[in-house]
Amino acid sequence: MNYNLGASRSTQLSAIAGSNFVETTVFSLGLNWKIIDQVSLSTPLSANLGQVSGDLYPEKYQQYTGGINVGYRITERLGSSLSFTYIIKTSDLPNTSYQQWNAVLGFGYDF
Repeated sequence: MNYNLGASRSTQLSAIAGSNFVETTVFSLGLNWKIIDQVSLSTPLSANLGQVSGDLYPEKYQQYTGGINVGYRITERLGSSLSFTYIIKTSDLPNTSYQQWNAVLGFGYDF
């Protein structure tokens, strides 16, 4: 097993009309397991705390993401993955909070 731990903070000018800047703070944790030679499992978690300043639509939001990814090595060069991600976003702007499920099936070939 290994893990990734991260944190970042950024401030940038906004491309949104009526906004001055977008400020975000991101925390992330990823746990990775190699179950057997061909199968891997990871569980990424993250929190994105942000603020959009401006006169028109100022916003403070929180977005939390959790997921599970399973990878399988089919051949030496061909791999597959199946990922499920759940996202929750809360915002102080009306009608911008949401919950979302994502599922992705992928294949990759190493040249």
